[in-house]
Amino acid sequence: MKTLNIEDKNVARRGLNSISSSILCLLYEIYPGALTISQISKKLNVREGSIKSSIRKIIASGVPLEKINDTDAQLKFKSNPSEPIYWIIKEKQSAIKMLEIISDIPENGNSHTNGKRDINNRIYNEYISTLNELFDKWTSLRLFDQLDNENY
Repeated sequence: MKTLNIEDKNVARRGLNSISSSILCLLYEIYPGALTISQISKKLNVREGSIKSSIRKIIASGVPLEKINDTDAQLKFKSNPSEPIYWIIKEKQSAIKMLEIISDIPENGNSHTNGKRDINNRIYNEYISTLNELFDKWTSLRLFDQLDNENY
C-alpha cells in the first residue's frame, strides 16, 4: 500500500478537518486544563469563527468534548480522556458496517471477483472479532471505568 504523508494529528482523528484535529490535539495535550475559544484561536493562529465552527462540528459528530462554564462566565472547552477511545469505537462501527455491505454483495458469476469479495469478508470478520476480544479484555480490566473515574 502507498504511504501518504499526512500530519499525524490528522491521521489519528480520521474524518475531521485539520482545524478540528488541531483543536482536539491541543486540548488533549493540556488536559486537565481548559481553554476558551479565544485562547484556542490564539494558540492555533486560526480565526475565532473557524474555531467556533469546528467545535460545533466536533460536537455534532459525537466526539467527546467537555464544555465548562467558568466562574467568569466564559465558556471553556476541555478534552475528554475517553476521546482517543472514541476513534477505536468509531472504527469498529465502520468495520461492522463495511462487513454488512460486503456480505450483501451477491455473487456475480466471476470466480475471481467472488474470491476477492470472500477475502475481504474474511479480513473484516477477523478484524471485528479481534476488536471484540480487545473490548472484552478492556472491559474486564475496568479500563473504561478508570478513564471515566475522576479520582484515578
